[in-house]
Amino acid sequence: MRFLDMDAAPLPCRGRPSMYKSLHSPQYDEFLVQLKALRQRQGLRQSDLAKRLGRAQSMISRVESGERRLDVVELWVWLGALDTQLSGFAQELERRLADTPWARVNARSSRQ
Repeated sequence: MRFLDMDAAPLPCRGRPSMYKSLHSPQYDEFLVQLKALRQRQGLRQSDLAKRLGRAQSMISRVESGERRLDVVELWVWLGALDTQLSGFAQELERRLADTPWARVNARSSRQ
C-alpha cells in the first residue's frame, strides 16, 4: 500500500493553492474504514447496500477497497442509503483525522 509522503512537493494546480493527492494516504484509508464500518454497523452486506443504491455489489467493493473514488454527490447518495447525513459523517471523519499530520498542514494553511 502506498502512503502520502508529507515531505514531498505538493502537486501543482493551475491558479490554486497546491494540494496533496489523497487516494493512497492514511487519511483516505481512514475515510474508507469509516465508510465500511458504517455499513457493517447497520448489519448490511455489500449486496444489501448495492440493492439500495441500484448498483452492482462489485461497485461497493471497489469503493470500499479504494479502487474507485466517490465524488461528494455520490457520497451524499451513499450515505443517504445508510440513513446518515453527510454533515454527521464529515464531523466524525474530521474528529478522527484531527491528530494527523494532514490536519496540522490544514491548520497552518488556514491561518495564512
